[in-house]
Amino acid sequence: MKKFLVSILTIAVLLTFLVGCTAPSKSDTSYWFSESSKEFVPFDDDNYNLDEAGNYWNFTVKSDMHIKLHVRANVGGFSSALYLYLNNVQIQSDAPKGIYTCSYDLDLKAGDKIKLHAFWVNSLYTNDTGFEIQLMAIEQDGVDYNLTEFDKSTTM
Repeated sequence: MKKFLVSILTIAVLLTFLVGCTAPSKSDTSYWFSESSKEFVPFDDDNYNLDEAGNYWNFTVKSDMHIKLHVRANVGGFSSALYLYLNNVQIQSDAPKGIYTCSYDLDLKAGDKIKLHAFWVNSLYTNDTGFEIQLMAIEQDGVDYNLTEFDKSTTM
């Protein structure tokens, strides 16, 4: 009986260890980025911080890679926009692919910093809720991986 309990306990410990050590899938933000954060800066009419206001999503690249980053956000028209900065240098979007707002062809090195900034271009259209990424996909070797953290397609 003692051998049976020891065997069961050993199996339980091994299963717990194996479950905790599973690698993230390519649909997880943590697969591509070692750090990610988001921040909302409200528009302040008294300080007129239009250039700084909006939403920020920050990412630190985990490893060297070549990817295409596709982002759909609720910006557009003449009232708002979305910019991407790589190591504080603005990168122009390629022609958007399908349903996406912006697409970027990126050669990345481990430790590179990506910042997405969604903002208003006119103070008449600001609000207290800001913007959201509705869908973000990373394309690598011709395969798209929707990042589940940013996939609002099932709720739209």
